[in-house]
Amino acid sequence: MKESIYLTESSLKTLYRFFGKRTFFVCTIISGFIWWLVAGPLGGFLFDIPLTLFASLITAIIIGYSSRSFYRRRSSGHFLWFAPLSLYFAIAFFAAILVGCKAVLSDSSVPHAACNSARLIELTLAMWWRVIFDLRALIAIVPLSFVNHKLLRQVYHHSNPC
Repeated sequence: MKESIYLTESSLKTLYRFFGKRTFFVCTIISGFIWWLVAGPLGGFLFDIPLTLFASLITAIIIGYSSRSFYRRRSSGHFLWFAPLSLYFAIAFFAAILVGCKAVLSDSSVPHAACNSARLIELTLAMWWRVIFDLRALIAIVPLSFVNHKLLRQVYHHSNPC
């Protein structure tokens, strides 16, 4: 099999040998943790670390598993438009998970509990705005999304050799 610029064949075999059928799942979890580390300071959402980490991991699983149909294609040219699109969907899923968790965990009798949803929606719009219009964030985040999908595609093809 040919060597890749991202993961070598031996590293993919080691991952698969260690995690077995759960390799893709574990890689999406690792991807979510890395996205949480990278995007947290950019988005400014590190106000509740356990909750944002949980939302980031769940978002990575949702985006990773919903992207598998794109990983089945042989060419990777579609990642040029799919990477930014999945990034916008990931921001929306992240915010929805945070709003849902905050609604479940917060006490509704507290007067400021209703402001949490508005705050999270404002953060979502701010993250979308930053990814779309801030050139520094655009240059940093979109290529990272592209590389992330390329790596997940490699892991998917190695764990599902169809």
